[in-house]
Amino acid sequence: MPKRRLKDSADIRRYLASLITRTETGELDAAQAKSLTYMTSILWRVMVEGELEQRVAALEKIFKEVSK
Repeated sequence: MPKRRLKDSADIRRYLASLITRTETGELDAAQAKSLTYMTSILWRVMVEGELEQRVAALEKIFKEVSK
């Protein structure tokens, strides 16, 4: 299986669409597709949480500067 770089929501959408298609055509075993989908879901949550952490940190920085 080729290495993939899932760096944003568009990449994840394409990857999940590929998993669905490959599962429907029988190219990919359903159990393997389930595992890959689960891991992709975890990756997405980590990416979203990381983005939120960065945004909160930026807002906290701005708030500290304004309240001086």
